[in-house]
Amino acid sequence: MHDRISAELRKNANSLAEDIRSSAPSEDGDLRASVRIEDRTDQRNPKVYVRAGGQKTTKTTAAGPYDYANATEFGTAKQSARPFFYPTVRRRLPGIRKNIDRALRTVLDLNVKTGRTR
Repeated sequence: MHDRISAELRKNANSLAEDIRSSAPSEDGDLRASVRIEDRTDQRNPKVYVRAGGQKTTKTTAAGPYDYANATEFGTAKQSARPFFYPTVRRRLPGIRKNIDRALRTVLDLNVKTGRTR
């Protein structure tokens, strides 16, 4: 059961990450390259994160570290926002939920039919 759900999460996360990359401003390859999947699945809980920013987009300034992925998404006092991450997530979320729900139902139906509990 766990493996099937994890696989569905990874499949949806990869698809979402691809859409986020294509939505990121094209003049910045580092921003697009910073979009990644982090699989934090453990024995009990399948967890997959899609993230952007971090080391590839963090610059050192006089005021300290500055991640321009956040500045691109939300804007700054000097730069208008150019959202790419959350609009894509919001657009894709209903379909992702539907896919995961379908995978859960399939696994649960299979478990009921076979009498498996794990």
